[in-house]
Amino acid sequence: LNEGLHVDLLEEALHHRHGHHRLRCCVEVVDRRAFHVALLSGLAQLVGRRDQHDYQGIRQRRFVIPKGALDGKPEWVMAAEQVETHRIVARMVAQIDPRWVIDAVPQLLKLSHSEPRWSKKQGRAVCSRTTRLFGLVLREREVVGLASVDPAVARALFIREGVAHGQIVTHRPFLKHNLAVLDAASALEAKARRADVTVDPDALVPWFDAQIPAEITDVRQLETWLKQEEKRRPTVLQLSLEQCIQSPEAVPDASQFPEEVTVGHLTLPAEYTFKPGQIDDGVAVKVPLAALHQVDHRALEWTVPGLMRDRADALLRTLPKRIRRQLVPIPEFIGRVLPQIDPVKESLIEGLSRAIRQKTGVVLTLSDWAPGEIDLRLQIRIEVIDSEGIVIDSDRDLEALRARHPDQPVIASASRRSAQRLLDWPTHDFQIEHEVEQGGLRLKVFRRLQVCEQQVVEREFLSPIEADRAHTEAVANLILQRLSQQVRWIETKQPACMQALIGLGLTQHDAPRFHRAIVMRLAPTPLAQVLTAVAFREAVDHVAGRMVDEAERVSLSLVDACARRRALVSQLQKRIPPTWLPAVRDMQQQLAQFGDDWLETTPPHQLTHLDRYLAAIDVRLNKLGGRLVLDAQWQREVLLLWESLCQLWPDCPTQWAKVDPALVQLRWQIEEFRVLCFAQALKTAEKVSFKRLSQQLQEYRTV
Repeated sequence: LNEGLHVDLLEEALHHRHGHHRLRCCVEVVDRRAFHVALLSGLAQLVGRRDQHDYQGIRQRRFVIPKGALDGKPEWVMAAEQVETHRIVARMVAQIDPRWVIDAVPQLLKLSHSEPRWSKKQGRAVCSRTTRLFGLVLREREVVGLASVDPAVARALFIREGVAHGQIVTHRPFLKHNLAVLDAASALEAKARRADVTVDPDALVPWFDAQIPAEITDVRQLETWLKQEEKRRPTVLQLSLEQCIQSPEAVPDASQFPEEVTVGHLTLPAEYTFKPGQIDDGVAVKVPLAALHQVDHRALEWTVPGLMRDRADALLRTLPKRIRRQLVPIPEFIGRVLPQIDPVKESLIEGLSRAIRQKTGVVLTLSDWAPGEIDLRLQIRIEVIDSEGIVIDSDRDLEALRARHPDQPVIASASRRSAQRLLDWPTHDFQIEHEVEQGGLRLKVFRRLQVCEQQVVEREFLSPIEADRAHTEAVANLILQRLSQQVRWIETKQPACMQALIGLGLTQHDAPRFHRAIVMRLAPTPLAQVLTAVAFREAVDHVAGRMVDEAERVSLSLVDACARRRALVSQLQKRIPPTWLPAVRDMQQQLAQFGDDWLETTPPHQLTHLDRYLAAIDVRLNKLGGRLVLDAQWQREVLLLWESLCQLWPDCPTQWAKVDPALVQLRWQIEEFRVLCFAQALKTAEKVSFKRLSQQLQEYRTV
């Protein structure tokens, strides 16, 4: 009782019921809380709460306590009496808990309730309760159930916030179903970019109120009722999509706004967000980090057909006014043009440029357009996700994303045998493709062979072009290991091979690259298609009997080409008439495009044609003085073809092994066209013409 009332007070309070000796024994074992509750039943008006320098009592009465009466400065006290002098002083004080007052005199308390709200955690409507004793606040903002205070308001909150808005925690099937339906309705609203497509959840309250019995006000009661009701009606409380749509005429066509978009060989999920002015407004396509470098930015443009009309309108408004004036009314012009644009053959800008040329005669170039100035919602946003499906980066600039994530991560499903070195064909064959799960998405994966640190290993690729390139090089290495005797003969018995390497500025260490090129030239089928042990044996048998002769033929051709290149470089550096300067610069650029290391810059099947291409330059130079006008015309045609190729292949002519073979073929067909123009007597390896090549370049699109 050191912090309680004095023992004499206890004796006076209980003397009439106990003898003195028995009272002393009772005090020693009395429960402090029960003792003070008993006293508070008669002394409740003498309690107070600390307020800076004194205590606040009931009815705005303030009092102080003697110094040293209690240890410290307790928050709540009670007294046996209060003496009023120049101020009110409480005597015989004790520290108490305000809850003891509530237990002692509930009949004197005044309760007030405020802030009715829904609690998802408790699964019921709650409110804040304040408890006062003659104006003195004993407890404030105590959270209590609202149903015991106002059942009607509690049920209204339960129906509106809990059921209609889905803010409840339950395992009953109706909740998951309704949330999915509401999300689907919100997605339609985002696609239509209108705020009046879906109904407000508050509009569903009358329907839920009619379905749920009137006495149910919280989740616990609801689950008890549903356990029996779902046996009779399995779809009880489940919404339909039609109930959530208030403007059916505004619902967009699903084919115009697909949930999944196809980008090359990838099928990726698309999300639609309607948040005007915010960074995430518009369409977002989720791309796994492992597939980031396999996404073609040109293919993204046509993935959402429903955006094309607005995108075309925005692009046209970036044109100069003198051109736009000839296209009015622009909506009608777009309506006529869009159906005539084939996404497989041309981009939106190319199609609009063609239509404008047909209508007005104005020829537009890419520099006349400003695609970066159109609204952000019309530009596809790319969200990069990791193996767990978590978004780690996003941007509308694909190249910027690639720059921030330059390395392709290893596919999680790759097996341990990927690290095993292979000296011969593995014991199993390869499938054309298979699927793995990455970031919650199903991706097509190509398991192939690859040369890694001069060793052949297995690896999985997401890009079919990269897989074919790596597999071709690796299969050629395995074939060379089988044909080690022929390789040794070429290195020791054929001096032309070493002469060719020296002419290219290479050494004996580069001989394996030359041998691989010979194998690729002789393979009966492209080595990228050698996926079985049977096909591998056929390739080995086919190459074995022809490798030595083919190596000598290619070596001699390269030796001649190296000598012709040295002679051309010397001739092009001599003093020339000023009128020759454009043609000579073009020839110098052509030599530079061939590169120095022909084994790196030239496909194996083109190695024997290099000497003819160089001979064509020699013929052009020798005949240049007599046909300057004709030479300039041919040069313009070649330049147009080359610029069109560079639009499809920005790094042309480098890294040909990582580019679509169809583009690589077009690059060398342009060289054949040079032969046709400038040295027709040398003849071409295939039929080419300006019209044919222009059409092929126009129709080409990466798939």
